[in-house]
Amino acid sequence: MGRYVLAVMILAACDHGGGPAIDAATDGTGDGPDAGLASLTCEEIAAQLQARAAATSRQCATPSDCMLDGYPVDFGGTPTCNCGATWSSSCGGDPVNAAAWAADATARALNAEWTSRCIGGTNGLCDCTRGTASCVEGTCRGTTFDCFNPPDAGVR
Repeated sequence: MGRYVLAVMILAACDHGGGPAIDAATDGTGDGPDAGLASLTCEEIAAQLQARAAATSRQCATPSDCMLDGYPVDFGGTPTCNCGATWSSSCGGDPVNAAAWAADATARALNAEWTSRCIGGTNGLCDCTRGTASCVEGTCRGTTFDCFNPPDAGVR
């Protein structure tokens, strides 16, 4: 098995049909950021979470300003080196400014939907899990947790 298995979030528990894009400002229902989420597939939720993470501020002054989200997790939502469900565009998670991410109501709703419906399959990224968030020259960055080399080896 290669160090990284390039896989798009193909989760057996998810519906593979089409669905509309969701955005709190334009969902047209007037019911807030979680309206219409039930009609999205896991792949669509993942794509929207990636897009929101990419658009979220990464500015920081200290490492505590940063967080990683979307890294591979097991059935219970725990970071895992085994193949785990992920929506992240990078193996260790997407780095974002923690306060900006927490303030995004649509990201919170999408993440809640992802957690409730899309975690549980074994398809996804393998051999990596949540990395470490840092602040480098005012920008949140993330590192990948190395599942094969000490001290990281052994995480399940």
